[in-house]
Amino acid sequence: MANFQSPTDFTLKSVLITKGNSTYDIKQLVGLFAYIEDVTSPFVTAKMQVVDSAGLLQSLPIQTGDKIQISINTSFSEEPIDYSLAISSVGGRYAEQRKQTYTLTCVSPEALVDSDIRLVRNLRGNPEKIIGELLLNDIKTDKTFYSEKSKFDINISPNRRRPFSLCSTIATGSVSLKTKKSAGFFFWETRRGYNFFAADSLCATKESEFRSENLNTEAFGPYIERLGNQAGDVDSRNNILKSVFSTDMDVFTALRTGRYNSNTATFNLSTGEYKEHKYNYYDQYANQAHLGGQESLDEIPGVSENITTNEGKYMSFVIDHERWHNKLSIASPEPTDGSDEPTQYADNHAQIVSYALSRYNSLKTQQCTIVIAGNPMICAGDKVDIKLISKLPSSVSFTDPWDKESSGLYLVSEVTHTYDTTLDRNGRFLTTIRLMRDSFGMQDQVSSHGNK
Repeated sequence: MANFQSPTDFTLKSVLITKGNSTYDIKQLVGLFAYIEDVTSPFVTAKMQVVDSAGLLQSLPIQTGDKIQISINTSFSEEPIDYSLAISSVGGRYAEQRKQTYTLTCVSPEALVDSDIRLVRNLRGNPEKIIGELLLNDIKTDKTFYSEKSKFDINISPNRRRPFSLCSTIATGSVSLKTKKSAGFFFWETRRGYNFFAADSLCATKESEFRSENLNTEAFGPYIERLGNQAGDVDSRNNILKSVFSTDMDVFTALRTGRYNSNTATFNLSTGEYKEHKYNYYDQYANQAHLGGQESLDEIPGVSENITTNEGKYMSFVIDHERWHNKLSIASPEPTDGSDEPTQYADNHAQIVSYALSRYNSLKTQQCTIVIAGNPMICAGDKVDIKLISKLPSSVSFTDPWDKESSGLYLVSEVTHTYDTTLDRNGRFLTTIRLMRDSFGMQDQVSSHGNK
């Protein structure tokens, strides 16, 4: 590791473009490299700004699809941080005299493979198994796949959809074995590999019953907001350089998108039966894993008292349990239908949608973006503990220095590692983390929300 003086220092060890059997190191031409992971994205992305006085677009030439490997030395790790990507586009090109600048957009090599595949065969089995086989047999990746099993088997006709698009659709309709009346998985890629886990697994602590034993994520922090250049016994790399809250208590949107309650109407195509399924988040809150210290939901005046009868969101679906059932028995798994051999591929879509919609929206209760000194180990899906300074008057905050409602544990929804070679002597490496969570407060203290 280089002798760095600051936690934001870094050096580009190499930036190799591979063309055929030859490799070319362009590290001297790179001005900025930003690497991005997102829990809603099945592949990673990156942006690289190139100041080109060597005419690489002509001489190599640089082309979309070229493999690019970046190796970076940081103050955080003895070993270099490596990224293996493929160029997907060249844009923002500005030329003057014999010099030109442009931006290389890079993605996982698997993203380019995915773009050239259309699936036509039926896919049957557990969602975990289906996605694993798509990654192995269609995408043909050798990256590790971390996953947990879903509660229901499915039989799905892809209709010429791409593998990653289908995986994301499957994720939204999957249900964890560890939760009751909660649904919704995430499928995403990080430096560690591919991931397929329930929202409740991501929100659960290591000791929680909701956490999958296969989940390969880490917890980081605490990252601390400090007053100016205030000294302390905390490593400066754990300082929060900037924090911005984009969402706090957006009840209007939450009510309209079905977070608190919904009514789902179904028409059974085979039996002609019409049903309505009502969902109430107030009743299910205790059956889910939560990141904050909030023990119950806040009461909403004029709404909470009528939550069981009102409809924040209304949805309707046509269902058919008989679609994939080739036996003489009744396909419906409903106890009232009395089947002794129901279908393996029941149409549970109507109920699952309301659960998943509420769960995904609940994670938008608090959304925050923080900037810290670069930490290349943080990945999308990890958890970050933050401590924000109390905004109460000094007389109160002297004995209670932290904002107990906004501080606490958050889920990393997106992370951007930005390496800028044009700033400072050894460059400047910053990590921007977009955080989200489903409840207020710190886990070791009871929140004021929902408990008054």
